[in-house]
Amino acid sequence: MVEGLTDGTHHLEANATKSTYAVKLTTIDAEAERNGRTPDLVLVDVEGAGMNVLEGAVRVIERRHPALILEHHGSANRRKLFEWLMNRGYSVEDLGPRHILAQQAGRIDRSARAMTMPEVVGARSRKRI
Repeated sequence: MVEGLTDGTHHLEANATKSTYAVKLTTIDAEAERNGRTPDLVLVDVEGAGMNVLEGAVRVIERRHPALILEHHGSANRRKLFEWLMNRGYSVEDLGPRHILAQQAGRIDRSARAMTMPEVVGARSRKRI
């Protein structure tokens, strides 16, 4: 992980020279299969690696359609997340400058917003896509 100067600027990098940590990795699909449970809501804040998380949750996302709150890093990353989710039948909207909310189209549950940080939800007006 490369540490940024402020919150939200830390990010993962393939060949980072600073702050290297060994961690056991798994996927949402593997955990759902292992324990027989699937989430209703998934919060993804993985310093720019959101697409990796989604790719490891394809079965859960396509079968169970959990609500998703994702942090993104920049417009290119945001665009990829929006496209990937919309191609799987999700309605996607901005929750603030770095967060998006994705829910199965036609089943929008406004209570998911209550679970986000107040400063993110109230920071900017939400733009509907």
